[in-house]
Amino acid sequence: MAGGERSYYDVLGVAADARQEDIKRAYRALAKAYHPDVNREPGADVRFKEINEANQVLSSPRKRARYDRDVLKAAMHREHEQEKRERYAEWREAQPGSVVQSANRMKNRIQRNIRWSGANRMKNRLRRFLK
Repeated sequence: MAGGERSYYDVLGVAADARQEDIKRAYRALAKAYHPDVNREPGADVRFKEINEANQVLSSPRKRARYDRDVLKAAMHREHEQEKRERYAEWREAQPGSVVQSANRMKNRIQRNIRWSGANRMKNRLRRFLK
């Protein structure tokens, strides 16, 4: 799932710890409401496809366990990245200006070296190829 997408639980409108019967009940109600033969509103067919996809994943215990694990991993990763950003911002605010400037210079130097090393590798490959 990308950042802006809703979880399958949100699509079906159930809690993450919902029982299989609750998932089945929610799927049937939503499928009946958004089926393209019944609902002629624009976007109803897309919503119906989302509902079917969510049901396919959440109705299978194995697929649901894998989905939960992957969603949990992604959420933990986002939280970790956010914590790192916050810690860095706190550290940066606590440092005198010269330390921040030297850190920025070092970062720019590393980025420049990475760019140039990639360009030099490509030039060397071309030279070897053209010999």
